[in-house]
Amino acid sequence: GGGPAPAAPAPAVSYPAANQTRFTLSSAVHHLDSLALTYTKLHGLPLCRRGRPVVAWYGDMDMASHAWRLLGLGPLDAYIRIGPPVPLDQFPDRKALARYAEEKVRNDVVELLRGRPAVVNG
Repeated sequence: GGGPAPAAPAPAVSYPAANQTRFTLSSAVHHLDSLALTYTKLHGLPLCRRGRPVVAWYGDMDMASHAWRLLGLGPLDAYIRIGPPVPLDQFPDRKALARYAEEKVRNDVVELLRGRPAVVNG
């Protein structure tokens, strides 16, 4: 006896890369979910522009050591915004997808920091 038949794989989404080769996103991925994480207060006091590098994770930072340091700072107020799923086939290529994601997260962070909607150019 055999078990259940394996499920057919979902179709992959491919975009032409800059050098005209193709890259393929995981066949399980059909949409983009954006996530903006914003820290607004440390010890109950507002985090100003000078304080943001203390909590920011950027560049080649090791995630584990950054998280450990962040947990040692004290109480932080954090806000998370998860954007609506956007179908990948809405984007002509991976660069358009990256531009959209960057702009969406940037606007969400601005809104969370200001407590009001961001003004979008264009």
